[in-house]
Amino acid sequence: MSTFFNILPMLLIFLIGVIIRRTGILSIRDAEALLKVVFNVTAPALFIASVSQLKIGHDILLLPPLGIAMFFGIYLLALPLGKLLKLPRPTLGTFLLGSSIMNVTFVLPFFVAVYGIQEAGRISFLDLGNALVVFTFGYALACKMGENARSGNMAGRILTSPPIIGIVIGLVINLFSLHPPDPIMNTLTMLGTATLPMVMLALGMYYSPRIRNLPVTFLAIGLRMLVGFGLGLLLAQVLGLTGINRVLLLLTASAPAGTNTLTFSVLEKLDTELAASIVSTSILMGLVLVPVILMLTS
Repeated sequence: MSTFFNILPMLLIFLIGVIIRRTGILSIRDAEALLKVVFNVTAPALFIASVSQLKIGHDILLLPPLGIAMFFGIYLLALPLGKLLKLPRPTLGTFLLGSSIMNVTFVLPFFVAVYGIQEAGRISFLDLGNALVVFTFGYALACKMGENARSGNMAGRILTSPPIIGIVIGLVINLFSLHPPDPIMNTLTMLGTATLPMVMLALGMYYSPRIRNLPVTFLAIGLRMLVGFGLGLLLAQVLGLTGINRVLLLLTASAPAGTNTLTFSVLEKLDTELAASIVSTSILMGLVLVPVILMLTS
């Protein structure tokens, strides 16, 4: 029951987004504006606030590479499948992103409900590796596959993207034990906490009960959640992971498609309808799959 109450606010915000769109209060363009605010303002603030406060110990140094390995493991499976299906370039880009990007934030309330808030930093540290690859390779992929493709300027766009700048600033503060003024850190924390509700609101506004491109949607979700779980299980076995780190890997490996699938699709003009379909449908499936995996592995 406590797990249910932890995720209930996210579900309600998602529902509010659906209602806002259906009643005409806001439109798809407003949802796009929200996601742009997330990418340029709230997500960088979240990274600065969280990364700067992580307690980096030897027992969690393996977690960031695992986040990276999960991304590329699924990507290398999705790429030949996408080419085999002969998907249009923007649709292929969305398919690859939706299959590869893990929604680690979705897993957080389930994990904390079982292991306590004191372990939240562990999942954030795994997400650091995930975020690094998502906002470098993942964003580069979106730039390459989208209508705004400008390969010559790609490196500069990636290195100056606000989320990457946020991660770098957070690491500098952490590694050099800097102490920014409390008003600044409090402001960053407040902005960062707005990331999840803003994304969930935008997802609700994008959501449609009509699944766009059903075969591609479910193929992407199958790769992300079911094949992802299998890959996570294989990595845990090979590396001999036990206890909390094993559970954490299996949970994140089977997480729904990351919301950055939709964010990048909007920013770079990929297949936004397919992105919304993959992300929103996988979140609904995750409400069943992730708790079951948690109960079986913890």
